[in-house]
Amino acid sequence: MRRSGLIVLALCLAAPYSAAAQEGEEQEPPRGLFISSWICPQSVVGDIAQAYDSITRPIEEELVAEGKMVGAGLYFHNWADEWNVNYYRLGQDRTSLFEAIEEVGRRTQERHPDASNPFESCSAHKDGIYFWGPRTAPAPPPAGQQN
Repeated sequence: MRRSGLIVLALCLAAPYSAAAQEGEEQEPPRGLFISSWICPQSVVGDIAQAYDSITRPIEEELVAEGKMVGAGLYFHNWADEWNVNYYRLGQDRTSLFEAIEEVGRRTQERHPDASNPFESCSAHKDGIYFWGPRTAPAPPPAGQQN
């Protein structure tokens, strides 16, 4: 089940890459994939999504525009195990992703010092760092082209 979820995620992640690529520029597909997973009460999933959308996503969009990360977002399970809230971040390598994550935290603290942690009611958390290997997924289209 976990493998099929990652395959679906991989296909969905092609869109942020194509949006981030500059027209006429050949870029490598994002190599690094960080996934943070939580076990959360179903009653707070909407609050987590809203907090991400209003606080974190705008900052991550800035970092994508600045070329410091390739993309990020949340995904929630529809049918899976207990790890129901997942947060992914894409970058070219581990170092740049760690720097981007740190910058997200710095900007969030600077702009929203009184924001509460939307994950505080979640009972468990784990992180994974992945790098793409051989795959059947097609390379993202050049910038400006749609599938």
